[in-house]
Amino acid sequence: MFYDFQTFSLDTTNRQLVIGGEAVEIDERAFVLFDALITAYPETCTKQQLLECIWPDTVVSEWSLSKLISDIRKVFKSAGYDGPLLQTVHGKGYRLAVELAKALEGESEQQKSQEQTSAKPDSTKLNINKKPLILFSVLLAIVMIAVSQFNKTNLVTQEPAGAIGRILWVDDNPSNNEKERAYFEANKIAVYPIESTEKALRLLSLYQYQAVISDMGRQEDKLAGIHLLEQMRAAENDTPFVLYTWHSTPELEKEITDLGGQAVAVDSQSLYKYIENYIAVAQQE
Repeated sequence: MFYDFQTFSLDTTNRQLVIGGEAVEIDERAFVLFDALITAYPETCTKQQLLECIWPDTVVSEWSLSKLISDIRKVFKSAGYDGPLLQTVHGKGYRLAVELAKALEGESEQQKSQEQTSAKPDSTKLNINKKPLILFSVLLAIVMIAVSQFNKTNLVTQEPAGAIGRILWVDDNPSNNEKERAYFEANKIAVYPIESTEKALRLLSLYQYQAVISDMGRQEDKLAGIHLLEQMRAAENDTPFVLYTWHSTPELEKEITDLGGQAVAVDSQSLYKYIENYIAVAQQE
């Protein structure tokens, strides 16, 4: 579905956002969110409705939705758009800004007038007020299929109630870190364990985390942690990175720093301190 708001446009089918004539990169879940809010307008979408729509078959906290909304606003502002966008309805959820809804209604009325004066009206055009449920269902199905593919990676998706942040933990032996994961979860930090670099990069391309923890060697790759960091930074992913290993040297620490990593931790207390600091910084942004 294509939505034109004059100052920016959304193509939810092809996942494209254009602001001020320039294409802008944004989290793909933003398109699902806009579709839901546009379809529901003038009604408010509750937080639970949006969680089920954007993260189907996945248990996430309201923090994930709040973070997505915040990230969307930051992307628009960074691209030069500081006008009405998403309205927070306190105690209920979110709604499309009234000014944007009026712009859509005006465009819809213009299309309706053109159809009435045409000898062969285009029956494929949909009025935004008629709520295009069929198209939205197709988009939702696509999202569900994509999520189901990632469920095959054995990703643990449950977050602590009231989670304040999330970390991606890459280790082919996650049982080695049960104590540390329990500590983070007890402090309302969601931990997503994954076992390979490939799966980690796929998740990092779709979701946002406040930090990535990685072991050094995995299976045949004795430098897997370093290779993960290299690929993250090559993909322009600047998520804070901590290598968690049993032994460090000044040379290893310099290598991690030179590649754009943040730290090497050799004990749990150091690890806790690093991660809690990154999450605190993220909350202030």
